[in-house]
Amino acid sequence: MAGYDYKRKMSNNAVDAYKMGAKPYDEWSAAEIIDEVQKLYDPEQHSFDINNLIGIPIKALRMCVLSYSSWHHTTRKYKETDFYFVDGKKLLNLTDSDIKKYIEYSKQD
Repeated sequence: MAGYDYKRKMSNNAVDAYKMGAKPYDEWSAAEIIDEVQKLYDPEQHSFDINNLIGIPIKALRMCVLSYSSWHHTTRKYKETDFYFVDGKKLLNLTDSDIKKYIEYSKQD
């Protein structure tokens, strides 16, 4: 729905994106990500041990499971903000080896 929610300082589409489970990359905490992954996790379907995601650097965790969703206007200056979601399809392809690679990559900065 087009329009702007001045009380929340974001577009109505951004408000809807939050309701659908997407939000800006930096707003995803480790606890929130793990909670969402636990809702989707099935050891019979997934090729990784969920315990390998607990306690890893937040940057690596975000790279492992978040995917770009869309961008929306936020702030009173209508900043374009990218939104991300916990990607169930990405989880289906994630392996323990991938998790280790993301951890190593996240330490390079």
